[in-house]
This record gives sequence, C-alpha cells and structure tokens, in this order.
Amino acid sequence: MNDAIPGAEASTDLVPVEPAPSAFDFLLRSDVAPPADEDPGESAARPAAFDFSDRPEREVPKASPLEWVSLALAVVLPPLGLIVSVVAGFIARRTHGWTTWVVKTATVVGAILTVVLVAGGLVFTAIGNAQAADAKIVADSAAFCAALDETPGVLEQPGFGWPTDRSAIPQTIVEMQAYLDRWTALTDVAPAGVRPGVRSVANAAQSLLTAVQTNQAIDRARNLSDIRSVTSASGVTQYVAKYCR
Repeated sequence: MNDAIPGAEASTDLVPVEPAPSAFDFLLRSDVAPPADEDPGESAARPAAFDFSDRPEREVPKASPLEWVSLALAVVLPPLGLIVSVVAGFIARRTHGWTTWVVKTATVVGAILTVVLVAGGLVFTAIGNAQAADAKIVADSAAFCAALDETPGVLEQPGFGWPTDRSAIPQTIVEMQAYLDRWTALTDVAPAGVRPGVRSVANAAQSLLTAVQTNQAIDRARNLSDIRSVTSASGVTQYVAKYCR
C-alpha cells in the first residue's frame, strides 16, 4: 500500500534544524531582543549577568614608614625590631585589614635573629663563667703550686720521690718521714679540687712508715709498687698540668 500523499513531490533535500537556544545562551548574548511586554529602557538599564564594574577596586597595601623602620631594626637590633614589627602589624590590621610583606618579613627576621642572639648570649655567658671559674681555681692553687716548685721534678720521680736508696732501716725511716711531712704540708695548702688526692698520698706514706717502724723490716720493691699505685690514681699530676701556671 502506497502511503505517499497524492500530488506531493518526493524531495531528497534535508532542511537543517537549528537547536533551540538555552537560557545560558541568552545570558551571553547582548543582541537578544527583550520580551514584547518589557520596556526597552528597563532592559538597557539592567546590568549584564557578569558585569563586576560596580565592585570597588581593592586597595594595594603599601608599607608605612613604621614598617620599614621595623625591618631595619630587625636586622640591626633584632629584639627591638621584633617588638616594633608586632606593633606595626597590629596598626596595619586595624587600619587596612591586612599586613604588608615588609612587616611580615620584619617579624620573621626579628624572631629568628632574636633566638640566635639569645642562644649566642647563653653560650658566651657559659664560656665566660667557665673561664672565670677556671681563673679562680688557678688563683686558689697558687700556694699549692708554689710548694711543689720547692722540689722541682718531684712529680716525675717514681712514687713522687719515694725514697729508693738502699740505706739502713733507720736512715730509710728518716727519709720516709721526710716524704710524709712534705705531703702532709701539701695537703694543708692543696685546693679542694686536688686535696683528696694529696691526702691519699700522705695516708699511704703513713701506712708504709708505720709498717716499717713496727716490723723493723722493709720490702723496698713492694713499698715502691704500693706508693706508685696510689700516686698514679691521685690525679695530682693532671691537676698540676692544668692549673699550675
């Protein structure tokens, strides 16, 4: 069955169909005519959808003289510069609602250099205190060092000058007594830092002398070994090398 309409001629030409405009197209087009019921004057007076010309232009922040001063002080006098930068930043926020890069930089630089300055001050103070304490020990050791100088080289001798001559026992006792008297006198003038070591030498000499006087016999090698173990542990040599100048 032929459904063709009588009298209608067949055509192979296709007529292009334009798509219906969207609402967004109307927003972008400025040549669209206003609706028939709208006053053309009202359409012209209405601003475009993306017109931001009525917005106020944002003020470009400029650094105040106080902010530049705070930056200079942050480099020269960091603690003062830090304080001034905080004040300048507070004033800028109250006046403009923001702060400039100058005051921000001054605050950061001032804070960092203040920390460095404080740390350096603590280090130098500690060094100064250590030097002062060292100088006091040297002063307190003057009498002890002078007494040691009366017997030059005694600390380099075995047992700090312990008698090693193979004399008769009575003569050895006299020499041991002289050794004991010398180190007892050194104990009296020794500063607190070395006094225990000096006293240990005097005590060891007293013990050896008492043993020889009691037994009337002497083991010279054993006695020298005993006194040397005491003198090496006394710390006298190290103390003298550090504080006797």
